[in-house]
Amino acid sequence: MTQSIPGKTPVLAVLTWLLSALAGAAALALAYGLGELEVAEDRVAVLFRASVGLFVLSRLFMFVPLSGSGTRLRRWWVDYVLIVAAVIWWLADRRSEYLILRIGAIYSVILGAGALCQAVAGALAGGLDRPYVGRGVRRLLAGAVVLVLLGGAVLMLPICWQGAYPVQTDHPLVKYQFGMHALECVFTATAALTGTGLAVCDVGYQFSRVGQVVLLVLMQVGGLAILVIGSVLGWRFRHAIGWGGTQEDEISPTRVRRLIRFVVGIAFLIEAVGTVVLFVVRESAATTTQAASSFWHWFDSAFLSVSAFCNVGLTLSQGSLIAHGRDYALYGTILPLMVLGTLGGPVLYDLFRRRVPGQASSKESRVMWSVTLLLVVLGAAALYATESSRYWQLRYPREKTAGRIMLPVDASQPSPTQAASSRAITFSDENAARVDSQRLWTMEPRQRAAASLFHGIASRTGGMQVARLDEASLSPSGRAALTFLMLIGGGLGGTAGGLRIVIVWLLIGSVFLRPATSEKLGPSRRSAQSHRAVATAAAIAAAMFVLIFLVAFVLIYREAGSVEACLFEAVSACCNVGLSTGLTQQLSVQGQIAVIVGMLVGRVIPLAILLPYLVTFAGSSNRQQRN
Repeated sequence: MTQSIPGKTPVLAVLTWLLSALAGAAALALAYGLGELEVAEDRVAVLFRASVGLFVLSRLFMFVPLSGSGTRLRRWWVDYVLIVAAVIWWLADRRSEYLILRIGAIYSVILGAGALCQAVAGALAGGLDRPYVGRGVRRLLAGAVVLVLLGGAVLMLPICWQGAYPVQTDHPLVKYQFGMHALECVFTATAALTGTGLAVCDVGYQFSRVGQVVLLVLMQVGGLAILVIGSVLGWRFRHAIGWGGTQEDEISPTRVRRLIRFVVGIAFLIEAVGTVVLFVVRESAATTTQAASSFWHWFDSAFLSVSAFCNVGLTLSQGSLIAHGRDYALYGTILPLMVLGTLGGPVLYDLFRRRVPGQASSKESRVMWSVTLLLVVLGAAALYATESSRYWQLRYPREKTAGRIMLPVDASQPSPTQAASSRAITFSDENAARVDSQRLWTMEPRQRAAASLFHGIASRTGGMQVARLDEASLSPSGRAALTFLMLIGGGLGGTAGGLRIVIVWLLIGSVFLRPATSEKLGPSRRSAQSHRAVATAAAIAAAMFVLIFLVAFVLIYREAGSVEACLFEAVSACCNVGLSTGLTQQLSVQGQIAVIVGMLVGRVIPLAILLPYLVTFAGSSNRQQRN
C-alpha cells in the first residue's frame, strides 16, 4: 500500500483549487469578455463567490491529513495571510465585496497556472518512474488538448474581435455561425500554441488588440512549454546515447533544474533584445506620420519577436512579411531569432557553459551547428537555383525546346497556361504588377537571394514568408525543396518542428555511418544504446510519416486544391512550420479539423516517444524529491 508523502499537497486541495480556477476564469470571461453583451452582475458574482469560496476551501484541505501540514503551511503561508487580509477588508468596507471577489478570482487563476508550471518543471527535473510513463504520455496529450480548447474559448469572446462579431444572435443560421466561429478560434489557438503559423483568420485585421494580446500569450506559453519540455527530453536523450557526457550529474535533478531556469531566462532575454531591435528597425523605416513611439508599436515588435523565436510565424501584417520584401534590416533581425529558437535549449546551454574552462561542446552541439549551417546554405542555394532557372524546367512553355518533340497546338483549344489564367482572379494593372513583383523568379538577383535565404531558414523554423508561395508563383521544384526542409525541421530541444536534425542524423548514421554513440562507453553498452537510439529515431520518423499521410489523404479527398498543395499543407501542419500555398483560408470544416489534428499530434508525437527517457531515477525517494 502506497503511503502519502509528508508535505505533499492533498488531492482534495488540488481538486477544489482546480474548480476555483475554472470558476474564476469563467467569471472573468463573463465580466470582461462579452463586450456589448452584458450579463447580470448578480449572476457573475455567484461565480466569483464560488471561485473564492473554493479557493479558501482548498487551503483548509491543506490541513488534511495533519501530518505534513506544517510543511504545507510554510509553503503557502502567503495565501493564508491574504485570506485574513481580505476578510478584514470586507468587514471594514462591505461595499468592496465585488472588488475583493474579482481580485481573489484573478489570484486563484494566476496562482493555479504558476503551480501547474512548477509541478511540470518538478516532474521533468526528477524524472518518471517506469510505470508512470504511459500516464505521462496521456497527460501530455490531454494537457495540449485542454490548452487548445481553453485558448480557443478565450479567442471566441467578443472582446477579442474588432468590427462586426462573426456570430449574429438574430440570424437564422446562428448555430452554424457559432460552430464555424468556434472552429476558426480553435484552429487559431492551435496554430499559436503549437508554433504553426497557419491561419484561417487575418490576425492583424480581424482580432482586436485584446485578441492579439491573447494570441501573444498563447504563443509565449506554447513556445516556452515546447522549449522547456523539448530541452529536458533532448538533454536526457543525448546523455542516454552518449552524446552529452557519461557522468550521472549531467542528468541529476539539480542540473536539469538549472537547465530549465537557463532556458526560460535565455528565451525571455532573446525575445526582449529582439523586441528592442525590431522596434528600432521598424521606427527607422516608418514615415514621420507612422513613427510614434507608443505602447502599441512596442507591442507589435514584441509580437513579431516572440513569433519568430518561438517559431510560430503569425504576424500582424497582412500577407505575413511580403510587404517588407526589401527590408533587409528586418531580415537581419528575424532570421537570427528563428535560428536561435530552432537550435534548442541544450545547444544554447552548451554555448553558455563553454565560458567555463574545461567545458567542451557536446557532440549534439557540433552536429546541430554544422548541419544547421549546411541546411541554411543548401536550402537558400536550392531555392535560388530553382527559381532562377525556369527556362530549363520543361513544364513552363517556351518557343524552342531542343531535343523534345513539339506537338502542334489546336487553336480551338486553350493552352494549359491560358486555361489556368482564365480561371485566375483578374487584377488591375497596378495589382498585377505588385503581385508579380512579389514572386521569387521576377525579383532582381539581390532580392531573390535574400528571399531565398529567408525562406530556406523559415521553412525549417518560423513559417514566415517574404515572397508569394502559391502555385502560380513558386515552381513545383521550389516547393519540393521547401517540403524537404520542412520535413527535416530544427533541433530536438528547440521550438521548431519536423523530424528534427538529430533524428535524421541518427537514421542516416544507422545506414552509412558508425553507430552514433560515444567511444567512452564499453562495446556492449555502445551497441545497446545505438540500437535504442536508432529505434527511437525510427519510431519518431514512422509516426510522423503516418500522420502526414493521413492528413494529406483527408485534404486530397476533401479539398478542391491540387495534390501538391494538399501535400504541402499537410507537411507544413504536421511539421509545425506554417507555410502555405494559399489553401489554408479555403479549407472546409473537415479540412480544418484534419489540420488541427495534424498540428497538435505532430507537436506531441516526438515528445511522447522521447518521454521514456525521463525514466532515469526510480524508487520512492525520487518521487519524494519531486514532491
